[in-house]
Amino acid sequence: MSLRSTTPRESPPRRRLLIAACAVFALALGLRFAFWSQVRGGALDEWHRYDQSDMATYLAQADQFASGDWLASEPVHPYHGWQTVAPPEKWLAWYGPHVFHQAPGYAYLLAFARSLSDEPLELAKAVQLVLGACTAVFALLLGAELFGLAAGVIAGVWVAGYGPLYYLEAQLLREGPALCALFALAWLLACELRIERGGLGRALACGLLGVAIGLFHVLHEMGTVVLVVAALVLGLHHARARLRAGRAAAVQALAALAVGYVVGFAPLLARNLAVGAPPFSVSCRTLINFAEANEANAAEGGATFIAPGPAVVKILDEADGSFLRMLGGVWATYDGDVAKLVGNWWLRWSAVWKRFEEPDNTSFYFYREYSALLASSPTFAWLFPLGVAGLLVAAWAAWRALRSGEHAALANPRGVLAACALLLAVAGALSFVHTVARFRLYVTPALFVGAGFALVSTWHAMRERRFGAVGALVGLAVLAALYQGSITRETERDRFRPVDWYVAASVSQTLGQHERALAFADDSAKRYTGDVNLYLVLGPTFESAKRWSEARACYERALAALPQSPDARRGLARVQAALGGAK
Repeated sequence: MSLRSTTPRESPPRRRLLIAACAVFALALGLRFAFWSQVRGGALDEWHRYDQSDMATYLAQADQFASGDWLASEPVHPYHGWQTVAPPEKWLAWYGPHVFHQAPGYAYLLAFARSLSDEPLELAKAVQLVLGACTAVFALLLGAELFGLAAGVIAGVWVAGYGPLYYLEAQLLREGPALCALFALAWLLACELRIERGGLGRALACGLLGVAIGLFHVLHEMGTVVLVVAALVLGLHHARARLRAGRAAAVQALAALAVGYVVGFAPLLARNLAVGAPPFSVSCRTLINFAEANEANAAEGGATFIAPGPAVVKILDEADGSFLRMLGGVWATYDGDVAKLVGNWWLRWSAVWKRFEEPDNTSFYFYREYSALLASSPTFAWLFPLGVAGLLVAAWAAWRALRSGEHAALANPRGVLAACALLLAVAGALSFVHTVARFRLYVTPALFVGAGFALVSTWHAMRERRFGAVGALVGLAVLAALYQGSITRETERDRFRPVDWYVAASVSQTLGQHERALAFADDSAKRYTGDVNLYLVLGPTFESAKRWSEARACYERALAALPQSPDARRGLARVQAALGGAK
């Protein structure tokens, strides 16, 4: 299909770009604080109190830092309910000495917030929401850099209203800041591939990009993937002349990128050397996550998380911290069955693109039940088909433009291919672990701008009455949607978790919001007919607080759902006796 007139070759005027960026920032900020106002002060705003969550781990690690132990030679490692396959000391042996549980950057930021405010968690969430608005602006800038201002505005507006992102930005999770950084890095990389620089300018630009990637790696393990993609595309870009000068330019760019990366990573590098951890270690979870997802009998090929079994224990014991030995242990579980190995990988790869938002720590669908704003937000089910259609057309146009030497169709063809490479690299990394919704956010930068390009291209083609081009784009989007539907497992169509109501009720009780706790219990009972467990959990809690009327309500509702429940009968008898004694 022809792409003439779909995107301008020139960069958009700075004044128009600034106005668009301010408008997108204001929209994104308004939506984020509007959502926060809907949940603020209640259980949905205090999910970090759930001790089985990563949020609680981040806070525990931040507390260790804030207490003065900034090097944390013995970092925090949680012991959650799913880990009972082995005792805590066994897990500590698998983790290895002195290595952080997850990349420590976010916990350091939380610890720093404690020194700035008497309400550090409120401050952290407010900053994250502002960064979320910046993410929308970086999406605009990336789209404008690759496809023009119109596509950039669509991408920015989509990020501004993307519910699976902004509901996480209001939680104590690193996904919001990390995605903001990833969008910024993708934009900087695309700009570098368009701008021609001399030797010193090239070295400085690549060095600064390396510094940014090194800092990002302190925040998130995905920094390794970003560094590899940046090295690959910059090396190819500067070596394209096929001359000695081109090779020298590539070597200079890669050397500057590497030096810059080490500078950015230097704080964590220095800490690791000081405490005796492996110099470039970021997280001890990488080997364990790989073993859990890739052993032959992992649930649904490793696409679904379950507690590790004896095979994983054996792999980790025999690996003794060695990645190569761990790979050998994983391969041994397949007993030479290559077809099963490939089939399991395909299930994990497909899980990256599934239609629904798989919960982890929090659940998008649970939050959507209690936020009208979130209920009306677009999801990945809409983003994926349009994003894939736009990227396929743009990648083909970029490849043809680079081969012919004519760049009229696209503003930055090398940047387009770099964005596609980053998408595939991140998705590839995710295909070796169990991918949940918040992990999948890191594949979305290219999809957002691709969706913007698809919509703008369709609009221009319709105005120019090029209905073949319109049909091609719509056809690609339909095929992507059909693929997405076919890989979405039936077991995921019930997208709610009973544990969400349990946590919400428990946290509400802790906050003193007793009526709200009962309301969550009622909602759970309506959804899970006959499930009285939450009432039986709340009843004794109300009893211990001498809140007899709420305790009686719990037991009466439990008996209404399950008249033969002995626990409910005994509980109601205790409450009635207490009320009689009080009289």
